[in-house]
Parts: sequence; structure tokens; C-alpha cells
Amino acid sequence: MTRECHYCYVCKLKIHIATIMIWLTKVLSPESVWTNVYNYLVATKDEPVQDRRTNTEKILSAGFDTKISFRNVK
Repeated sequence: MTRECHYCYVCKLKIHIATIMIWLTKVLSPESVWTNVYNYLVATKDEPVQDRRTNTEKILSAGFDTKISFRNVK
């Protein structure tokens, strides 16, 4: 037996999602659910962001100093 708090939105959301999934599996086959979820996720995929910074700008944005941090110490 699980205990649900009356003010917890997470508990209520879990119960709501479980109810939807029970109803959904009665109406649709698991294969069609998987195909629809997969197609949705593929369609929402964003294009990768290209980094146009120079090497020096990348080093400085990471918090390093180009003169001290990358000296060849022998």
C-alpha cells in the first residue's frame, strides 16, 4: 500500500500518468505507442549548435589563463 500526501503534486501526477497509460494500452497496441513516441522525439530533435569561438576564447571561457596555464613545464 502506497501512501499519498494530499499536497504533493508529484504523487497526483504519477497517478494521473498511470491512469492514462492504462487507458492508452487498451486503445492502442504497444508497437503503435512506441512508433508514435519515437517519431515525436525524432521530430523534436534540434540541430546541433556550432561553436564558432576561437581556441583562445574557449580557453578563457573555461577559466584558464593562456599565458600561465599552458606553459611547457619540464
